[in-house]
Amino acid sequence: MSVGHDHDVAPHAFCQVGSHNGTKETFQLIAHETGGQFSDLSPDSLIHAVCTSVLMDIGGEELVMEYRERVQ
Repeated sequence: MSVGHDHDVAPHAFCQVGSHNGTKETFQLIAHETGGQFSDLSPDSLIHAVCTSVLMDIGGEELVMEYRERVQ
């Protein structure tokens, strides 16, 4: 599988694939190859992905680390 790196967009894949392991593995690969992330779909995983993405954009890794310390 070839995943393009032509854009500065990292996909974040959230899904409920049930017993479809091939689908899950494909989404994991796409996220890994592009710097995105993969997670099973849940309110917490979606909130965490949005928060870390926004915090990275506005404050960088230091702000993301502070957020992670506070929510864990």
